[in-house]
Amino acid sequence: MRRYDMWIATRYEAVKRILTEPETFQGGRGIGMNDTLDTAWKGFARSLDGQDHAPLRLVMMQTIGPKAATAAQPEIEATAKRPVEEVSARQAFDAVTVLAQVLPMTSVVQLLGLPADMDTRRNLLNWATDAYNCCGPETTASTTRCRACTSSTASWWKLWPERKCAPAASEP
Repeated sequence: MRRYDMWIATRYEAVKRILTEPETFQGGRGIGMNDTLDTAWKGFARSLDGQDHAPLRLVMMQTIGPKAATAAQPEIEATAKRPVEEVSARQAFDAVTVLAQVLPMTSVVQLLGLPADMDTRRNLLNWATDAYNCCGPETTASTTRCRACTSSTASWWKLWPERKCAPAASEP
């Protein structure tokens, strides 16, 4: 990534090292390939380092981390089973819209404690798409996506129930 004066990690061991060595690999100076994203996301957990990052990470881990996902596994499996059973009798279906978009969004909505209606899931999918697409090099499209993503991120925080927004006393 010389063109952008950046490094990219794609292999498991490299990514694991980056995620477990915050003193070496920091995100506080930016995590995207453009200044619009880095400016817009200042203050979000991924754009913070050290002690500023820790409380927000703890809150997120309580709701979407491995322990939370394991505890919700029976509910997630039941959620996944329903659409699979529905489409298994069909001769043809669009796996992207029927399974790939619905299942992750439904599971994430459940873990976050957000309303489970279709509008919430659709909005979360749009937000995730914008979040992904705004991370690239600075272009008119990435700037537009970044602004949309930042605006909807503020809306998501308002939907998140209070019980999900404070670290549990029992967590280290």
